[in-house]
Amino acid sequence: MTAYLFKLERDALHSQKMSSINTTAKETLLRAQELLGPALKSIERIAKRWETDKGTSKYTWSSDINQYIADYKYVQALEWVDSKNIVRWIIPLKGNEQALNYDLGTNPTRLMAIETSKKTSSTYISKIVELKQKGKGFLTFSPITFNQKHQGFILAVFKVKTLVDQVFNNENFHYSVFEDDQLVLTSQNSNKLTTKEMSLSKDYEFKVLNLRWDFTLAPTSNYIKKLEEGYTYFTLYTGIFYSVFLAFLTLLIISNYRKSLLILKTKDAMEEALSTKSIFFANMSHEIRTPLNGILGMVHLLGETQLDEQQQDMAKTIKSSGDHLLTIINDILDITKIETGKIELENVNFDLKACLNESILLVDASIPNSNVNIELIIQDETPQYVFGDITRIRQILVNYLSNALKFTKEGTVTIQVESKRKEGNHFEITFHVKDTGIGIKQDNLKKLFKSFGQADSSITREFGGTGLGLAISSKLARRMNGSVGVTSIEGVGSTFSVTLPLKVGDPTKILSTIPKEKSVEKDKQMAAQYHHKILVVDDSQVNQKLMMLFLEKFGYQCDFASNGYEVLDALESMGLKTYTTIFMDMQMPEMDGVTATKKIVERYGDSRPNIIAMTANAFREDELKCIDSGMVDFILKPINVPQLKEVLIKWGTLREG
Repeated sequence: MTAYLFKLERDALHSQKMSSINTTAKETLLRAQELLGPALKSIERIAKRWETDKGTSKYTWSSDINQYIADYKYVQALEWVDSKNIVRWIIPLKGNEQALNYDLGTNPTRLMAIETSKKTSSTYISKIVELKQKGKGFLTFSPITFNQKHQGFILAVFKVKTLVDQVFNNENFHYSVFEDDQLVLTSQNSNKLTTKEMSLSKDYEFKVLNLRWDFTLAPTSNYIKKLEEGYTYFTLYTGIFYSVFLAFLTLLIISNYRKSLLILKTKDAMEEALSTKSIFFANMSHEIRTPLNGILGMVHLLGETQLDEQQQDMAKTIKSSGDHLLTIINDILDITKIETGKIELENVNFDLKACLNESILLVDASIPNSNVNIELIIQDETPQYVFGDITRIRQILVNYLSNALKFTKEGTVTIQVESKRKEGNHFEITFHVKDTGIGIKQDNLKKLFKSFGQADSSITREFGGTGLGLAISSKLARRMNGSVGVTSIEGVGSTFSVTLPLKVGDPTKILSTIPKEKSVEKDKQMAAQYHHKILVVDDSQVNQKLMMLFLEKFGYQCDFASNGYEVLDALESMGLKTYTTIFMDMQMPEMDGVTATKKIVERYGDSRPNIIAMTANAFREDELKCIDSGMVDFILKPINVPQLKEVLIKWGTLREG
């Protein structure tokens, strides 16, 4: 009986240890993603900016890259590679001289990464290679085009050991890194693990874009000791007083064991529930976006026909309602992405005043006949240029402004910006949005910033809305290490605030902010200039008809299939050269688009048509799943005419070029 009880206790403590180790390991690998993700995004933004230039110069290269190298210590060098795969410029040059004028195409691993990046027009990460500069590293290729012609790449050389050591600097784990089941890197003393360290080791998968590594992590003796310190005195106490408290300890040990199991089960249940929630909303997004694609697409086409004034008003109302529904869907997806840890921050240098003015313009456009004035007051000490996620900051401001205008029938809405210097070039900036609207009862303030929360039920009936905007704002602020707040007096007005830590930005590296909407002419001669033989694959007949009407505007004819099996049959019976371009829906009955694409790749290899995903799934992993399967591009439903035209021109040019 005694041995059994101690076994129960030992098993419970082992479970608790494994749970703590597993949580810490996942948090550690998440730090690696948070280190690597922004570094890759920053390179992509530099490459994107150069796409608008007529070329590059060594001076431009130097001014763009020096700060980047200073920010990311685990990057060995950034290189400018021309369209012939020759390295032309390197920063820093010192220590990297032998890589200058090197032909990257001579190595199959690098060449595969280059060709994939060209084909997908997106950043691609190579397998780990032995660097010319010595040591192991991986390369990222971010393509640069101008006038739809490939100009070259920005190539970043990442030092694997420096990156991994920076992540595991807390000495909690021994690590081994595997790529394609090949050991590529180990930590010091990882080949001399104790029996206890080995017994607590576990494998973890690490993913960023197409990069896939496996980590084997084993806790160090020091970390294990820390975990066990809490149990030392309890064990001693048990040994001394065991005979006196046998009955009590029996109950205590069994209780602790059950609690440990309950904690583990609860944790697993929470993780499972979160995953289920993410899958549910992804599926709901698909199910709602698919018919919405037909609604918004058809009403767009209807608006271009001869309608009388009343019919035009009806068409505008349908479109407005559809756009509002799409906004709600996007809000729900934002909540889901944040709660499941799938939201990504993209920090850039930007003009703060321009961001504020753009936020005002966005809400002004949505409420054109408002009787409310919007004022902007910026404290003198506030830096004009800051470094942060402009998209998410603007999203919070637009949420605040939209609410203020919704609840203020007349008067003034004021944006007031205050700043406090913390240290060096770091500021704490607070944005207040003040209105002269209906105000909120004090008892109802605590309901705000919660998902689907409203001040009271009458708000929904009178003003509409889901209550998601403030919840999203709160979660985004916390994700950016900031906070939100609200003060209000009923009948007088409300003030919503968000405080964010922001670093002073570099005015020489300002990126464009709101993309301007492209005007698209319906050019039926486009088919003569950009040749495509098109197969549309979608199980929805409405979406098939919509794609047919869209494509006809550009002079194209197309065939249709309703699932993956029909695609494979069409390619086999009609001949591979019958089609150059396949628009492939992701979710279909019998065989989905990803599975069908993999089979096409297996059968036809590089001679296959360009396969472009059409999907209502709005998550980043869905896009990566499409690219990994062999698709070359990704368009999100509801599909619009400018988006479709851009894809047709892009892949028509690349194929013929």
